[in-house]
Amino acid sequence: MKKLVLLFVIAFATIGLSLPQQVSAQETQSNSPKEQLGFTKEQLDKVKQNMEIEGVVSSETQEKLLDKLAKGEALDSFVLPEEKAVDTIKKETDNGYEITYIFADGSYTQAAVDEPDFSVAGVGIKDGKCQGGSGYTNCSGRKVYYNNNGTFSLSFKASYSLVQGGFDSISSAGKWNIWTVTGSYTNPKMRIIRKKETDFKKAEARLSATLNIGGGVGSITRSVSLIVGKDKAKAQGNTYY
Repeated sequence: MKKLVLLFVIAFATIGLSLPQQVSAQETQSNSPKEQLGFTKEQLDKVKQNMEIEGVVSSETQEKLLDKLAKGEALDSFVLPEEKAVDTIKKETDNGYEITYIFADGSYTQAAVDEPDFSVAGVGIKDGKCQGGSGYTNCSGRKVYYNNNGTFSLSFKASYSLVQGGFDSISSAGKWNIWTVTGSYTNPKMRIIRKKETDFKKAEARLSATLNIGGGVGSITRSVSLIVGKDKAKAQGNTYY
């Protein structure tokens, strides 16, 4: 039976630098600190570099996205779920395939799907491995990640078991990492919400964080989950904690 491990990739940047107070010639009272509206040039250069490496959209679209970030505007991929994507691209990889979700403004998220053969033992998978036998697959050290337009990513490593006709389970989840182009996030939390699948709910491990977005966007929570159940495992990017 084909097993899917959906690795979302993904990522979120935060901004909000304070400008120095200014005092006019007629005033003795200083103004309130102002919030920088967009990414700095250094941050934009890093995002551009990441987008060029990923090669999803044209140079023209990249410039439009960078212009939105420079103005402190949220990209569609920051706030919309994959169901709102206007286009999807599927590309084969060594271990399975990669799906790119493209939104109306040209922004995107990516998901890498691994498909280890259920009947083959010792299947090697990037950042981990899966070993299968008669009716089961054990995976260890798998990297679960969520990436968004080269601006942020959340990831952790997990081990889990898939049992044909039985309940799947997650044995461990940890070694998490959160990266943003600005380096700013709060409230990180890694936990196993449900270790073993039940008749009604799947097993789940989740990494969450609060990403503070400047330019009027505010603070937004993001998380990435490993969902295990029904003889399948997938990574899922969430717009909730």
